[in-house]
Amino acid sequence: MCSDLSQNGYNDWYLPSVDELEKVWDYRNGFGGFAEGDYLSSTQIGANEVNYIFFNMGGSPQHNPLIETTGKDQPMNVRAIRSY
Repeated sequence: MCSDLSQNGYNDWYLPSVDELEKVWDYRNGFGGFAEGDYLSSTQIGANEVNYIFFNMGGSPQHNPLIETTGKDQPMNVRAIRSY
């Protein structure tokens, strides 16, 4: 889904790694448009699992981001990013 995205004249979007997604969390207020919930990363844990981050928009910063692991078949939010 992210690699097929074409938006604002750019088509080089991708699904961030868990480390990149942590940086997105750090600057989430500058990006905007986030809903509270689980955000999928591209970081794989074995053949069938991936890392995701729970964005608790109302929580205190010391409790976020919460990095967890889940099966690849679980529906989650995604946030495409691009390098520049």
